[in-house]
Amino acid sequence: MVGRIVPAALVVSEPGGQREFRNQRDPQGYHLEPRGGRLWIRRDGEELDTCSRLKGREYQKFAAVKNEDDLLNFVKVYGPLTPLGNDLSENGGDPAESLVDEARWMNEILSAFGRSPPYLSNQQLERLALNSGRAARSLVWHSDSGVAVWQSNVSYLLAALWEQLANAVTCGVLLRLCEYCREWFEIGTRGGKRRDARFCSDDHRIAFKNNARKQARNNHTHEQGA
Repeated sequence: MVGRIVPAALVVSEPGGQREFRNQRDPQGYHLEPRGGRLWIRRDGEELDTCSRLKGREYQKFAAVKNEDDLLNFVKVYGPLTPLGNDLSENGGDPAESLVDEARWMNEILSAFGRSPPYLSNQQLERLALNSGRAARSLVWHSDSGVAVWQSNVSYLLAALWEQLANAVTCGVLLRLCEYCREWFEIGTRGGKRRDARFCSDDHRIAFKNNARKQARNNHTHEQGA
């Protein structure tokens, strides 16, 4: 039986509100497939599992995508990014090259926003506004806090990621690039790292120092042998 594609939904209560997203992912995996002179990401199996809810920071992972192989690894974890990503028809799948371009744009915006002081050009603001505009917004009442909040609803993962980025930029989230994995992470925020943090995790801090010591030993050995 072919897995049914169920529209997912992102619910974002701003600022800093709840995020709920359920994408669908093929447990058999995905692969890169050439078609019409372009590369596409296609699913391997026929069944679909429901992914875990997004935590609100997956845009940082997507912005680290550099090429089609990186994109494929991202899709294997989080599911496809476009509405036809899980479609088994001949026209289904995610367009790999254009999605890598989306990730590069997102990384460029993050790099500009992560500078001190942060600054986004008009072109970057227009790109962010255009892509975050994929979400349908409505004003709803938040009973727990007693205030009205904007709620954003999307039906596919790429739109959710751009909405996450727009929320980070408009809410003034502080970001830094991990010196080990070169992925973005939040600092100085609730649930984020300290403002002076250089690494996204303790494991990456340790790995960076181990690599530095190994490099220093190799350099010393090379100098002795010269």
